[in-house]
Formats: sequence, C-alpha cells, structure tokens
Amino acid sequence: MKVLFNALQAGNRSGTGVYATQLARWLSKNTGDIDVQICWPRECPLPPMVPSSAFTPIATPNLLRRIWADQIELGRLVRQRHIELVHYPATIGPLRSTTASIVTVHDLSFLRHPEWFYRRHVFYFRFLGLPTIRRATRIIAVSQATAHDLVELLGIPASRIDVVYNGIESPIPASDPIAIRAAYGLPPSYVLYLGTVEPRKNLIRLIRAYDNVAGTCSFDLVLAGRPGWKTASIRQAAADAQHRERIHFPGFIAEKDKHAVLTGAAAFVYPSLFEGFGLPVGEALSLGVPVITSSTSSLPEVAGDAALLVDPVCENALSDALERCETDPGMLRSLAASGPSQAARFSWENCASATLDVYRHAIMPAPGRSTA
Repeated sequence: MKVLFNALQAGNRSGTGVYATQLARWLSKNTGDIDVQICWPRECPLPPMVPSSAFTPIATPNLLRRIWADQIELGRLVRQRHIELVHYPATIGPLRSTTASIVTVHDLSFLRHPEWFYRRHVFYFRFLGLPTIRRATRIIAVSQATAHDLVELLGIPASRIDVVYNGIESPIPASDPIAIRAAYGLPPSYVLYLGTVEPRKNLIRLIRAYDNVAGTCSFDLVLAGRPGWKTASIRQAAADAQHRERIHFPGFIAEKDKHAVLTGAAAFVYPSLFEGFGLPVGEALSLGVPVITSSTSSLPEVAGDAALLVDPVCENALSDALERCETDPGMLRSLAASGPSQAARFSWENCASATLDVYRHAIMPAPGRSTA
C-alpha cells in the first residue's frame, strides 16, 4: 500500500506542528507492508535519524505557497506515484480529491467557540476543514473529547472515527539551566504557563486568580509562549493587576530551552478552556513538574490522576489551587511523583503504530491483491 503523509504542517510552532513532525519521524521508520512517503516543508530541517529517501521536500515560504502545495502539488504527486491513501494531519486537505484519505482532527474549537478566533480563521477552517473531514475515509481523533465533538457537532458516525492519542516526549535537558532561565528573565520562584497566548487558554482568569493570592505567595507568575490571536486583552489584564510587576511574559521558549524553563517552575498551570489533547501538560508531567490543569475537554484524559484538576471558569478555584502551591508541599511532592508514569502511557511510537493500523483499516486489500 502506498500512503502519502502531508507533513507540511511541521513548520508550525503549535501542537499540530509537533504532531506532524513526530509522526513523520516514526512513520518514516516503517519497513512493513506500507510504503509511507512524506511531503516535508523544504524550509525545515528533517527530524534526526530518519531515512531521507522517504521525504519529498516542497517549498512553502508563505501562506499562499502553502495553500498551492496543499491544493495542487500534492494532487500531482498522488497521480504520479499512484498513491492509494493520503493522510492530512491537521484537519485541512484539498477541496477536491477522489483518493482515499485519512484526516487527523485535533479539536473543533472553531465550531465550539468561534469567538476565540479571527473571522478569517473561522472561515478558513470551515471552508477547507469541514469538507476534508466529511470526505475522509476514516478520521483520527487525538482524544475521546474530540471524537465526541465530531459526532455531536458534525454528525460523523462513531464507526468512522479512530481515537489515537498523541505521544509525549520529554524535553531534552540543557547543560546550563540557570543561564537559560536568566536569559529569559525568569524570577527565582515561579509558577509557569507555557503555550500559545490566546483567549482559549483562559489566561485572563489565571492572571486575576494569581493577583488574588500573590500577596501571600512567594512565587511569581510566568506566562510563556508565542503570541496567538486576540492577545491585547490578556496583556491589558496583566497591566491592570495589582501585582503586575510579578507577572512575566518571556515570549516564545525555544525547544532546546523548554527543559530548563519547565523544571525551574514550582508548578505548571494550564487552565485552558478547551483542548484537543494538551501536549504542554504531558511534557510537564513527564518531567515531574506538579501540574494544575482544567477538568474539562481532553485534559483529564491526558493528566489522569497525576494533576490537580480545577474548574477553569471558576476564578476562586484557580486561586485556591495556586495558594496550595504555597501551603501544601505534600501535594506538590505527590503530583511530581505521579507525573512521569502518567506521561509514559503516551508514546509517539505507539501513535505511529496505531496510525498504520488506521491506514490498513481504511484500505482493506481485496483477496489476492498485493499492497506492495
């Protein structure tokens, strides 16, 4: 069986970019009954220790060129190489295609909460994403929460959906973590949020919750990550806080620096209103950093019993959880001890293996037909 994996999302600094990169890395090692060919953004280095022959570089220097690649170039490759199945790992595929397809859906937040996005983004996902999902031979959901939304919001039969969890990979330790923290201007003691700075991450409530208890807490609040959309109100909430000088925005954290930044935190707090999976929570768990996260969407699936789960829309609940980071060291030790074993339940190798099973399910060879 010949499969084309569209990994052009690998250049994105979000969870979908991590997913495309890691899955490409593990799928390229497949030497069994499936010939997986991978389209890769020419501007990005290949993942380490992969067979380069499996990768086809495609230039995607800007959004228009990326759309051209998704809509036109991949179709040409499918025809030229007699591809039987195409996997789109980030919801979006071509408007027209007669080839069997797999689409991975990370979440349907653009349908649940369109107010969190710019209108053009909602239009983009509706215009290109929904037809891709509805036309797909099979759909991979990265959590049971996402699978539930596919059924409820789009009427997709559960029989067409496979839940395949993302993997979790621990950030690599740095040689001088103290210097790295200093370079980002981090305070000596802090609780950390790390992710995109955008409305659905619930950072305004987190800022207010921290401001409520900052007077009796020894730690600062660090909100790290790249700016997303509609960030002005988040910045304004921090500027309006009584303890504004103790709220820090160090910006995007490079992959090589994540270990130092995460392990320097007294706790990791991720009060997101809606997640398809929640990779940052998994990374913090893997490093034994105590985690506070939301009791909604997919986050309980990822965190299990290894995190303190709170109602993300209850500011008082967030304040109480932050206060416990100061007053309950036993809780922090317990969470830190249980995190790594919970994170170990999710691996990219298992994700790739399950994804290959979805490919096989999507195209069952007729009796006597070879898939070589």
